[in-house]
Amino acid sequence: MAFTIASTAVASLPNRKIPRTALPGKTISITCLPGRTCLNATKSGVSSVCEPLPPDRPLWFPGSSPPEWLDGSLPGDFGFDPLGLGSDPELLQWFAQAELMHSRWAMLAVAGILIPEWLESLGFIENFSWYDAGSRQYFADPTTLFVVQLALMGWVEGRRWADIINPGSVDIEPTLPNKKKPKADVGYPGDRGISHAELNWPSRLKVIQGIARGMDYLASEFSSYELPHGNLKSSNIFLASNFEPLLADYAFYPLINNTHAAQSIFAYKSPEAILHQHVSPKSDVYCFGIVILEILTGKFSSLYLNNQKGGTDIVQWVRSAVSENRESGLIDPEIAVARDSLGQIVRLLQIGAACTESEHDRRIDMREAIRRVEEIQV
Repeated sequence: MAFTIASTAVASLPNRKIPRTALPGKTISITCLPGRTCLNATKSGVSSVCEPLPPDRPLWFPGSSPPEWLDGSLPGDFGFDPLGLGSDPELLQWFAQAELMHSRWAMLAVAGILIPEWLESLGFIENFSWYDAGSRQYFADPTTLFVVQLALMGWVEGRRWADIINPGSVDIEPTLPNKKKPKADVGYPGDRGISHAELNWPSRLKVIQGIARGMDYLASEFSSYELPHGNLKSSNIFLASNFEPLLADYAFYPLINNTHAAQSIFAYKSPEAILHQHVSPKSDVYCFGIVILEILTGKFSSLYLNNQKGGTDIVQWVRSAVSENRESGLIDPEIAVARDSLGQIVRLLQIGAACTESEHDRRIDMREAIRRVEEIQV
């Protein structure tokens, strides 16, 4: 399951019961790419747990194949998205939130229909019909009622929108002295995921340095084979409960023919592999750089999608910012608050940019990347 830290919601998508935490997304929770949240659900704090459904789950059209971004973890997901509207994880999260709010307003509307009908049957009100309720005279004129309703709904929706843009900036209820805050719940302001507080700058640095040490171990332990990892990406990096990364899918690419390798092996996204269909140790460096940029920016890379519709061209985005000396503007706001460490965060971002250098000969090698990463301090 993939790990990307999302600074927007990312703040937060549905959580899954998984015995280990998977690597980053805009939550904060740990978001599985594309747009999934993998959390240890044994902790308290989230009211519901969703898991991906198997490939043979019911679909809107029997025999069809659901898009890769719809894995059945969202309520009512039958794989229907012919226009690809949910291919962008941030948009998919917004659609899920919007549908949740539409359902809540619809339930209020149903209550507004049924309760007056029930009160009429008890004799408390007379001659009520919900379909002509708008034409009746109430305690205020229609314009006043409209303005009041607009203000109240705007306040509720505004707080929710503010929390999506800046996760955790709004609590589920106003903060009052001597009042205990309620438990965060999915779809309400304040829900940032149960591991949000743990995904701070030290935790993210520990993950990145752990990946570097893992790659160093593979290179030294299997040095006689000269096999690159070949498929280093966030969905192949699992996290233990203490945020120690575990690398998977090492050296699988020689077992896959070239026709399928270009679609399923992430190292084939490196510039030299695209041109020459050849994976080298520096292809691993490129992939490592992508993971670093994901973790520090909270952005989902479009390279993970075969059609590249959605996500962010994170390499070009960071490269442009580095050339203009505005790296600090790329940092995920959830870790940018660590002002004393901002210099180290920017330095690590620059290392990620050096790892994703498009020219093979100018790109640093893995040993140099590991050395630079190990020098970063909290």
